[in-house]
Amino acid sequence: EAWVKARLTTPSQVVWLGSDLDSGDNDADPYNEVWWADNPYDDSGRETYFLTPYITQTGTYYLDFGAFIGDWDKREEGFGAYFDNIKLVVRK
Repeated sequence: EAWVKARLTTPSQVVWLGSDLDSGDNDADPYNEVWWADNPYDDSGRETYFLTPYITQTGTYYLDFGAFIGDWDKREEGFGAYFDNIKLVVRK
């Protein structure tokens, strides 16, 4: 199983980007995925998300994203990479 997740934390809310791509899987979680595959082998591509609708006021915004590939339901093996607290400050 493999996934990529991303979220934006605004001064007033947390927005998980993407959609519930793993909803049909028996180890689905409640958070949206930007990309997901049950048995990934070879895939490529890119995703674009426009964050400007969520930037509605002055303040500090944080972007977090991460990816995982491995045996998610048994949690025995795998690889994860996470990047958090990418900070954007909006001032008047």
